[in-house]
Amino acid sequence: NDYLREVWFFDEEGNKTEYHRHRTDVTTDIALEKLRNLKDSKFALFVSYQNPHYPVQPSKQYADLYKGVNITRRANALSIDPYTKTLSPPTPNYEMDMNYLRYGSDLDEYLRLYYAMITQLDDNIGRIMDELTELGLADNTVVMFTADHGDMQGSHGLKNKNVFWEESTHVPLILRVPGGKQGVKMNELISTVDLYPTILDYGSLSAPKEKEGTSFAPMTFGEEQPWKNEVFSEDARWYMCRSGSFKLVIDSTTLEPTHLFDLQVDPYEMNNLVTEQIPEKEALLQKLLEWRSRI
Repeated sequence: NDYLREVWFFDEEGNKTEYHRHRTDVTTDIALEKLRNLKDSKFALFVSYQNPHYPVQPSKQYADLYKGVNITRRANALSIDPYTKTLSPPTPNYEMDMNYLRYGSDLDEYLRLYYAMITQLDDNIGRIMDELTELGLADNTVVMFTADHGDMQGSHGLKNKNVFWEESTHVPLILRVPGGKQGVKMNELISTVDLYPTILDYGSLSAPKEKEGTSFAPMTFGEEQPWKNEVFSEDARWYMCRSGSFKLVIDSTTLEPTHLFDLQVDPYEMNNLVTEQIPEKEALLQKLLEWRSRI
């Protein structure tokens, strides 16, 4: 069956509107309405999609695209139960949850449905791009697509997020910049703290001096730009720094290194080099400690 057929939206005054479509489609419907109202003025429109995210519920037409498709898992993936309980609505008895009945203990089926959600999202991003063209805005509007976190999906025997592995911390970043570079895949390391000054830069606005991050807008126009090529990440239990192809993880309490990877030769992080005498380890450790002290 098609999931999430009823979505409620509340505006700033608390007025309720009911939509009887999938939440990904509804989010786009609302975005297009906002876009049409903003088309005659300068604007910045933030569109926040819930999917792809558990509970894994694509519309049936997209789920059917992947029905029975053979799944190639990542090289570091293990067979796990990918199911996660939801809090809204609560699922105290997971064995009666329609999501568990659909893909519980079946990672391949979970991935089929997850890829279906990505395809549904891709189609809806296409609707926004088409609307920009229809409204005559495509040639002067920057479009940025990114995410807040990744999903382990069985890699290293884990699911969800909050861990330092690449599947959790490495997120997509795709830009369409009118007058900028086209069809180019760039390897510079970009942090989410770089997004704020970059967005302001595209709008010819200045970021506060005390802000974190650096605008990468110049490089998207093909300009030569010196770049730090390093990123930091943190959680309650760990700190992480990636510089070039090397990534170091340290314990947030002891500040001792726990994991070190050369992602150029080991993209799936299956060979922990932390006990090896590698010059990059000490350099990364100093970067992490300085970053921790600064922030």
